[in-house]
Amino acid sequence: MREELTNLRRFYGDHVPTLLEARHEYAVLCPLVERPDGLHLLFEVRSAGVSQSGETCFPGGQMEPGETPADCALRETEEELSIPRAEIRLLGQGDFICNQRGFLLRPLPGLVSPAGLATLRPAPAEVAEVFTVPVEFFRATLPQPCAYDLIPRVPESFPYEAVGIPRDYPWNCGKVDTSIGDNDTLAAIVACCAKADMLVLLSDIDGLYTANPHTHTDAKLIPLVEEITPEVMALADGAGSALGTGGMATKLRAARMVTGSGADMVIANGAHPELLYDIAAGRSAGTRFAARKED
Repeated sequence: MREELTNLRRFYGDHVPTLLEARHEYAVLCPLVERPDGLHLLFEVRSAGVSQSGETCFPGGQMEPGETPADCALRETEEELSIPRAEIRLLGQGDFICNQRGFLLRPLPGLVSPAGLATLRPAPAEVAEVFTVPVEFFRATLPQPCAYDLIPRVPESFPYEAVGIPRDYPWNCGKVDTSIGDNDTLAAIVACCAKADMLVLLSDIDGLYTANPHTHTDAKLIPLVEEITPEVMALADGAGSALGTGGMATKLRAARMVTGSGADMVIANGAHPELLYDIAAGRSAGTRFAARKED
């Protein structure tokens, strides 16, 4: 008995508590970069060769044996984006997240130095592209809460008698909360899931301009965008629309999602709904984003 107590004391004395029955532990870096307009969060889009193809996320992955969350997040960031760990200043550790499958995720915010940002080179096998979003956007934009129910499906072979519970036992049900940040993203997700040929987003301007037409009288409408490059993304000023919760930045991200799935997208003026007939007939209206062609 004394030896058993000694073994228990030795085990629990060095034990680091974690979530019971967590199947896998992951860590991600939430990279912050300094821009002229303030702090931005750096996101990556997963490449076509990985299981999470097209997913927007932070750099990170599964923790290896003996790794701390910080070690894992910095290692994965260096592997995926080529940013040296010495150029990242960790700011602490956020609250962990656990999903219903027992995956434990540990987020760590960290500031990437200008030198680190200059070395950024996405690994093509894992990352298709990167982009940044102002932190202020998340302060100003409330997510749209969504949820789905988790309902237990107990097999007939469950050993009710051995466990000592009746067959009509009131099993607990659960609910998973999630959120979608804007109507443009929601529309893009629906279009992709429905395998639509085209998505039309109506705004309070005629389409994508070379500058914000509300503040630049010399701004010119761009009728066709064949590729959503970083230069195209830079045309978005993040201003909200009177006709929806998103701004031009969210519409461009929606366009990138939709065109990547093989469909066209059009931004047009919602004050002129008759334009929908022109768009359906293939006539020029607003800004058309051409579907990405497969290599």
